[in-house]
Amino acid sequence: MYGDKKIIEIICREVRAVEEHYKGYQKELLELLGTVLEIEKEHKISRTNVKSRIEDAISAAARVAMREMGEIEGEMTREN
Repeated sequence: MYGDKKIIEIICREVRAVEEHYKGYQKELLELLGTVLEIEKEHKISRTNVKSRIEDAISAAARVAMREMGEIEGEMTREN
């Protein structure tokens, strides 16, 4: 259990070091991490289809990031 906690602490620290591409980017990454960990936990209990659920979570996070970054890029283009 201690090893899992340490791994999560390291991942969280690394996420906070990631460049904030848009306001809330790091928060989105941490929420995605939480979602993936929850899916993995459920998978251990009930053997759910973990691969597709994680793919869905990553795809949803990617859509948010693309939308947010597209809005930022659009603002930058309009300013120039």
